[in-house]
Amino acid sequence: MKVSYGNDTPAIIKGKGSVLLKEKVKAWNVMYVDGLEHNLLSVSQMCDQGNEVVLRSNGCVVRELDIGETIIKGIRTPNNLYILKGGQPQCYLSKNYEH
Repeated sequence: MKVSYGNDTPAIIKGKGSVLLKEKVKAWNVMYVDGLEHNLLSVSQMCDQGNEVVLRSNGCVVRELDIGETIIKGIRTPNNLYILKGGQPQCYLSKNYEH
């Protein structure tokens, strides 16, 4: 499976896994893309997991809907990429992920 960068250059998705965002809070089905410095999170997947994602001109916030608590915050880069801060810099790849 592949994704494309903004300039239509393809990149290979090497796997999927979960990423620890905050103590005991994980994002599931995070893509590990060869050559990227960051894992890719899907806003729709975050929402499907019971969260609210608010994107602003200077950053973003992810809140757990059930309790209204902010899980994690992020910044927006000059290249319009939202980067979450405070998460663990790792991705646990699924061994059974198929390309």
